[in-house]
Amino acid sequence: MPVRNAATGPAARRISATPNRTTSPIIGAELPAHETITAEQDLWGSIAQLAAEYDTIAQAAQHDRRATLLQASGLTPEQIEDVLASDA
Repeated sequence: MPVRNAATGPAARRISATPNRTTSPIIGAELPAHETITAEQDLWGSIAQLAAEYDTIAQAAQHDRRATLLQASGLTPEQIEDVLASDA
């Protein structure tokens, strides 16, 4: 009975087919540590930027919705301005 090598079995092929952000375009070559760190910083920096942009858009959309709801609430224009200017 042949001995199966764990490094070449079906599980190994699945694992080796999984993308790895720390590998370089040269198959199997690892990026140097400083390049790996830079790549991770770029990834998280871009995610943080997208999150900040999303928050800005969401806040603007919520402001317009609140203003519309407040106008229908029966408050005076001065009260509406006070509510919209509030940090609460």
